[in-house]
Amino acid sequence: EKFVYKNKVTLDIDSKLSPDYLKDITSDHLNDIGKKNCIFCLEVLEHVNDINSALMNMRNLGGNDSLFIFSIPFCFHIHGDPEDYRRYTIHGFKNLLECNDYILIEHVFFGSYISCAFDLILLSPAFRYILFPLRFITSFVNHFLPSSINCPSGYLFVLKLKNSKVLS
Repeated sequence: EKFVYKNKVTLDIDSKLSPDYLKDITSDHLNDIGKKNCIFCLEVLEHVNDINSALMNMRNLGGNDSLFIFSIPFCFHIHGDPEDYRRYTIHGFKNLLECNDYILIEHVFFGSYISCAFDLILLSPAFRYILFPLRFITSFVNHFLPSSINCPSGYLFVLKLKNSKVLS
């Protein structure tokens, strides 16, 4: 299903999703897309084999005064789409962002010990079809549990580039 947002463009490597641009963020030149003032990259970076190229290409796509909103999983099962290459701790990802000229504005942990345990059990191949309906219950229960700094399901980051005037 396509989102309806004014001036939104989508980029993906999967033609089945009907993106506006069928491109790989690690290797394709993105100049024909033009500069954007907000870049969303949600649950994608664990799937790219060259994360530094992806971060550089998004940096160039955004420009100096853009906001960047990224999310990555941490304690979540290995999954394809097409491949799953990595998991970062909060410290490792902050370091990676800093090395690629991003400045962290804010980050949020999501998930808890319980959500991580349920995800790992319920999404394992042995239990996937039998216990999958329980995922809806864990989604509901998670709203009442505090996020865990030590064992989150993942992170959400709001970023800007070095030398940016955004939120200065």
